[in-house]
Amino acid sequence: MAPLENLPQVCRKLVWQIDQARSIWLQRLPEEAAKQGVRLVNSKLTPETKLDMRDEDTGVFPFKGVDGETMEAAIIGLQTLNALAFAVARHHLADFQMTMDFLGALAELTTDKPGWKHAGAVLKANMIANIPVDSLEQSITTTLAHYLMADAGKTNPVADCEAWLRATGIDWLGGLTRMGAAMAFEDYEAFQEMFAASGQGGDNPADRDS
Repeated sequence: MAPLENLPQVCRKLVWQIDQARSIWLQRLPEEAAKQGVRLVNSKLTPETKLDMRDEDTGVFPFKGVDGETMEAAIIGLQTLNALAFAVARHHLADFQMTMDFLGALAELTTDKPGWKHAGAVLKANMIANIPVDSLEQSITTTLAHYLMADAGKTNPVADCEAWLRATGIDWLGGLTRMGAAMAFEDYEAFQEMFAASGQGGDNPADRDS
């Protein structure tokens, strides 16, 4: 278990690992989706790329507008919840106070960091508004499918993209994130178990620290 006084250092490592996991995921996303016959239109998360969607179609998506910036913040928030679940399950964050201290240090570290500065909306939706993680993941996945296909309508391409994300894409991101969290908390046993279960071989980019 990471000592309390080391939490700022662990936070820095975790932010780096989460960014690495997302970068790897986004880079490989078009190729992996294409293998299942899903041709992505928007594969980059940029503020200039906007999608005009009604609030009722985005469910509990924790932002009013849908663009590359809010989409990235939503993904980072989902990754952070994933990493927290790993840390709590592995007793790296042993109690409520330690978890709150960790979140405070993480928020302070990422206040002005691009992508991260709005990600706290996802954590607030879960921890303050009591929206279950599964509901948030479902809404973010649905909205992401629309964004990736540059299509606000309920069309077959969007449905195909969403089905692929639910079956494979989001779990894949979650796996990369949890492996990164294992490295941040120096839980090498958990990392090795997850890495072996993933069926990957050779050097994994997520196991290198900055």
